[in-house]
Amino acid sequence: MIQSIARKIRNGGYSTAELAASVGLSQEQLKNRLAFMERQGYIIREKDCGPVDGGCGCCSSCPSCSDKNRAMLPVQYRLTEKGEVLAGSRTPRT
Repeated sequence: MIQSIARKIRNGGYSTAELAASVGLSQEQLKNRLAFMERQGYIIREKDCGPVDGGCGCCSSCPSCSDKNRAMLPVQYRLTEKGEVLAGSRTPRT
C-alpha cells in the first residue's frame, strides 16, 4: 500500500480525496499512512500549498499549479531517496 502511495506522490497532481480514492483508502486512513511514511523517512513535508489569488503560488513546478479549480493538498509531500527506492524510481545505494 505505501508503495502505491509513494508512486502517486512521485507522479503528483492529486488532492487528498483523489489520492485516497486512487489507493482505496478513506482520507483518515491516508492521513495515517502518510504520517507513518514520514516517520519512516519515505517522505518529507514541504511548505503549505494552497490557493492564493486563484492559483497555488507555492512554486512554478507544482503539478497542481496549472489547474486553478483543483483542490490541492494543504501540505505537499516529496519523496526522500528512500521513498524514491520504494516507488521504484531508484535502486538502493550500496
